[in-house]
Amino acid sequence: RGHSQTVRSAQDAIISFFDRNKDGVIGFDEFVLIVIAMTVPEKDVEVVFDVMDLDNNGVLDAGEFLQVW
Repeated sequence: RGHSQTVRSAQDAIISFFDRNKDGVIGFDEFVLIVIAMTVPEKDVEVVFDVMDLDNNGVLDAGEFLQVW
């Protein structure tokens, strides 16, 4: 249980850090910053975002982000 709580806290911290407008999801603009930080070529950013957006709603929620990450 302690491990699960630690993992969840880490997940929350990651999402909170990248969720610049604090709406609880990672939008495309926020995702671009993540990808730039990961040095993904700019031409591939949209493809990576689309792959991670599992429900195709145009934003990444914590579950999608962390499941694919």
